[in-house]
Amino acid sequence: MLARHRQMQALRQRNLFNQITVCDYLFERDRIYAFMTLDDNELFIYQRLFELLARDVPLPDVVVYLQAPTASLERQNRGRRGNDPPSAVDLAELNEAYNHFFFHYSATPLLVVETSQVDLAWGDEAVDELLRQIASMGRGTQYFVPRLRP
Repeated sequence: MLARHRQMQALRQRNLFNQITVCDYLFERDRIYAFMTLDDNELFIYQRLFELLARDVPLPDVVVYLQAPTASLERQNRGRRGNDPPSAVDLAELNEAYNHFFFHYSATPLLVVETSQVDLAWGDEAVDELLRQIASMGRGTQYFVPRLRP
């Protein structure tokens, strides 16, 4: 959490000179892992520290949540190498925690993109479609299901 806080502070400094910044991390999201892994005493300390640090973190203009069913995530996870992938049970629990977090998220505009049918081979048209959705964001939460390509 402290490392992410430092990154967000550095991002705030850079934002003075950049018009657009894209980040693949939401500071508040760190709480998902804290609630899943810490015991009650550790969680109490974490919460106190989080509350202090969160005050300094700039809010994004919009958050994009790439949502997928657990079965889709499991298929993607099978081919991964490197770090030990989470078990199916852990992945399901983590996915449910993310869904719960973003269902209740209201700090900024939120675009929920259902990605189970997304194919990266769609190319620029799919990216342009997503960018149009982001540009048209208003307040609250919007849901976007990309059109299937033939």
